[in-house]
Amino acid sequence: MKIFLLGGSGFIGGNIKSSLENAGHHVISPDSKKINLANPLAQQLPISHPSILIYSAGIPRSQSDTQEMCDLNIKMLSHALNAVPLGALAGIIFISSAEVYGNSHTLPLKETTPLSPQSPYAQSKITQENMILNFSTL
Repeated sequence: MKIFLLGGSGFIGGNIKSSLENAGHHVISPDSKKINLANPLAQQLPISHPSILIYSAGIPRSQSDTQEMCDLNIKMLSHALNAVPLGALAGIIFISSAEVYGNSHTLPLKETTPLSPQSPYAQSKITQENMILNFSTL
C-alpha cells in the first residue's frame, strides 16, 4: 500500500514510518528540512495517488501555544489536504491530541468524551479534525 506520511521525522511519525516500512508498505515521507508545509505542497513535491494520508506533522504544543503558531498548524494541514488528488484516498489518519478533551476526569478518554479545549493549541487540533471531516465528505 502506498502511504503519504507527513511528520515522519518527528517522534510519533518516525515510529509510524518504521512500523509501516517493516510491514512492507511503500511510505512517502518528505524530509521536513526539504519542504515547507507553510507553503502549498503541490508546488514542492509530486504526490502520486497515495492510498492513505497520515498527518503527524505540526508545531508541537511546547512551541505553538500562541494563536499565530496554531494558525500555522491549520494552514499546514490545509496544504496537505489540497496536495492530494481529490477522491484518491482510501483514508486519512490524523494524529490529534488528548488536549482536545481538556482536564477531563473520565478515563480512559474516548472519541465520545466531550471536547473542552483549554488552549489555542487544543482548539487548533479540533479545527484540524473538523477540516478532515469536511474534506472526507467531498
